[in-house]
Amino acid sequence: MTEKSRHRLVIAAIIISTSPFLLLVPSPSLWGLTKSTALWGSSVAGYIGLSLLLWQFILGTRAISGLFFKDLAAKLKLHSWLGTYGIIIFLLHPLLILAAYAEPWQYVLVPSFKNGYESSVTWGRFALLAILLIWLTSAIVRGAISYRPWKYLHYLAYPVLFLSLLHVPDIGTSFKAEAIQAYWICYVAITLLCVALRLRHVFGFDKLAYTMSSNKQLSDAVHLLRLTPQKRALGLRAGQYVYLQMGLKTEEHPFTVLDYSSDGDLLVAFKIYGRFTQKLALKLPGDTLLVDGPYGSFLQEPSVPPESVFIAGGIGVTPFFKRALEQPGHYLLYANRTRQSAVLRTVFKKALGNRYTDILSRQDGPLQAGEVSGRISSQIIEQLIPNAPSKHYFVCGPESFTQHVFQELLRLDVPPSQISLEAFSF
Repeated sequence: MTEKSRHRLVIAAIIISTSPFLLLVPSPSLWGLTKSTALWGSSVAGYIGLSLLLWQFILGTRAISGLFFKDLAAKLKLHSWLGTYGIIIFLLHPLLILAAYAEPWQYVLVPSFKNGYESSVTWGRFALLAILLIWLTSAIVRGAISYRPWKYLHYLAYPVLFLSLLHVPDIGTSFKAEAIQAYWICYVAITLLCVALRLRHVFGFDKLAYTMSSNKQLSDAVHLLRLTPQKRALGLRAGQYVYLQMGLKTEEHPFTVLDYSSDGDLLVAFKIYGRFTQKLALKLPGDTLLVDGPYGSFLQEPSVPPESVFIAGGIGVTPFFKRALEQPGHYLLYANRTRQSAVLRTVFKKALGNRYTDILSRQDGPLQAGEVSGRISSQIIEQLIPNAPSKHYFVCGPESFTQHVFQELLRLDVPPSQISLEAFSF
């Protein structure tokens, strides 16, 4: 099954698992702007919101979704979409409650434990406050928050799901329906299974230990690691990536595998961006790293046609390394600021000959053979690639770079179906 088919299957599963609540919640005795209609809408919105919350939990946890997906970027986009727009359904639940009972807006925010009913309502209040915080920091002000604080705030999703489940049984009359209770029991079971899979990942049961054989500095900011499996090795394909972790209590970050050998050794090239890569650059031969993967369908789906064009920005060249060396009929356009920052250019030039070109935006002095000055554009692509609109393009680099190249390719009348993008981002 292709990754696109898996993606469609999950979307279908989301629709199938949420839509029955429109029928399972008992219909109001009188439709219109009535209290019973508002309560019906509140119940439906609450159950659908809980369903979407569980799906976000599944899609946003690599230890779970990685069992089904290899292209994690696609499932994360679906996770992000549900988080951005699913909040509307989630908010309808308390808003319709306020409308039905003519309560002031403070009712849904101020906690109360004066009786069992109010305690159950309060679990929902806490869940609402937490999910609003997650939504604000992810959908509204994400660009103003650095990765690490955003990630830790995102962990609030775990208590949100449990609080929402606690909120359901003692609230309203719709839960008395046997079908609704069966759904709730399934949700509890699925949640517990997801937590177990997550804990399995946290304690490293699905990760492999590798020993660092060498740590070579290729440029001022780029390092090349060679990792040797301590026991079992990963099965990899060209263009895939893995998550590296320096210990069970440390963070893990994704890195494309530059190359791999038949005996299981991995080559990983990375650029120093933040604290994690700064620490990784200081690791010494003999140190142990935990490796999780492989992931990614880039350069796999669709299959790579002969004479495809690879366009890389900076360290985004790593997915193309093995494919370019083993199948030298492809073209590679490598965009960098200067010649010195184009790591591995000598290897690519030797393998690809005149099918390799450096695109240098800030190079001082005269250009050498096989170099072009400026930012990559439709004119440069058309100049370098014979019959450019007919080729299939694989583009990798920072997200701003991939989107820029995508627009330039569209200007060349390259069909979107012939453009595959892989953005380096969290």
